[in-house]
Amino acid sequence: MLRAEQEDVHILMVQETYFKETSSYRIGKWLVITTATTPDRKAGVAIFISPKLAGLLVNYVAVSDRLIGASFLTKDDLLVILNQHAPEDKAPETEREKHREDLNLSLIHISEPTR
Repeated sequence: MLRAEQEDVHILMVQETYFKETSSYRIGKWLVITTATTPDRKAGVAIFISPKLAGLLVNYVAVSDRLIGASFLTKDDLLVILNQHAPEDKAPETEREKHREDLNLSLIHISEPTR
């Protein structure tokens, strides 16, 4: 996290985290929001939020082990970010379709400032 702070990075989005639970916690001053991976595959995504932005967080949604979103209230507008780990092309069509549906639904829910 120190390198990110030195480079003035405010958000880190990470895929294939393999975290075992969906949660939010702090690493130093950084806020971390994670999604859990499922036992049958390696996935998981996370958003690391710098102290400069953590206070602006108004909502986050952990949709699945492949999709997480957050919204921040800036001085200009609502900033919405999504972090996804899309299924590979060789994944079953049902899995890819479910991911597309989750992505569309998350766009609706993440912009609602209710946390």
